[in-house]
Formats: sequence, structure tokens, C-alpha cells
Amino acid sequence: MSSTVESIRKSSYIRWFLFALLLLVFAAVLLIRHGSLTWDQNWVVGLLPYFAIVGLATWRLWWSGGPSASNRDTSARRTVYSSDVRAILSYVLGILAFYYATYVLVSLAATHLTNKEATFHLVFWSLAPPLWFIFEWFIWFDNHQMADAVLQLRIAQDIFGKFWAAVLAVMLAFKLSR
Repeated sequence: MSSTVESIRKSSYIRWFLFALLLLVFAAVLLIRHGSLTWDQNWVVGLLPYFAIVGLATWRLWWSGGPSASNRDTSARRTVYSSDVRAILSYVLGILAFYYATYVLVSLAATHLTNKEATFHLVFWSLAPPLWFIFEWFIWFDNHQMADAVLQLRIAQDIFGKFWAAVLAVMLAFKLSR
């Protein structure tokens, strides 16, 4: 009996969360479309619906059933990390990196960046991802004892390294075309 009540309570919380999220996304879209915001402010406001949509859409790829109750229970994980905190922070940073890359590429294509801003973004994108890969491998990754996790991390870093290089090449092409 109590499991039925608990499942109804959980589904009610999920409905309220999704309703509130939908309202936030709707408000952000209205603000972007009808507000008098600058180019950069639109991108800051646009982060909310992007984070909500992409975060909810990819959550199941990262977790199967949500983060575990304790750090020792890894049955619910699809992530390579043994710590929930490290897994969640890496997940959030990955979503933000995709958004940042999109912002810079669209801004460069629409010529909304000054030469100084474009140079800053080019230098930042040239240095930040490789430094993250080094930091992640030697300091942040906490599951070196599991061979499968190490292999999955290598594959993920290889894929995202290629994404980083592709974005860098496009940024460089935009910068050199000016």
C-alpha cells in the first residue's frame, strides 16, 4: 500500500517539476523573441531552455534510473565515474561545452563578435578542452581500477577530442576569413 502512495507522490513531483520547467522554457522563449535583449543576453537567457531540453533528453544516456543512493552501488550507472558528484559535474560541463561551442560558432557566422572577442574565444577553445582532457585523465577520473571504465573514458575522450578539433577548425576558418 505504501509503495503505491509513494509512486503516486513521485509522479506528482515529476509532473510539477515538468510543468515548472515548461513554464521556464516558455518564459525564456518569449523573452528572447519579444524582449529587447542584446545578442549576448539572448544567449544567456537561451541557456535555460537549452539546458533543460538537452539535460532531460540525455539524462537516460548518462544514468539508468538516476544517481545511486550510495557511492558503492554502481548498478544504476552508465557513467565511467565511481563518484556521483564527479559524474554529475562532468555531465553538466559537457552540456555547457556544447552550448558554448554553438554560441561561438553562430556568433562568428552572424558576425556578432568583434575581432578581440573572436580571438579570445579562439584561444579559450584552443586551450580549455585539451586542459580538461588532461585534468580529467590524471586528476578527476576516479575509476582507474576498472578496465571497462578506463576503456570507455578513452573512447569518450577520443570522440569529444574530435568534436573539439572540428569546432576549432571552423572557428579558425571564420577567424581567418575576416
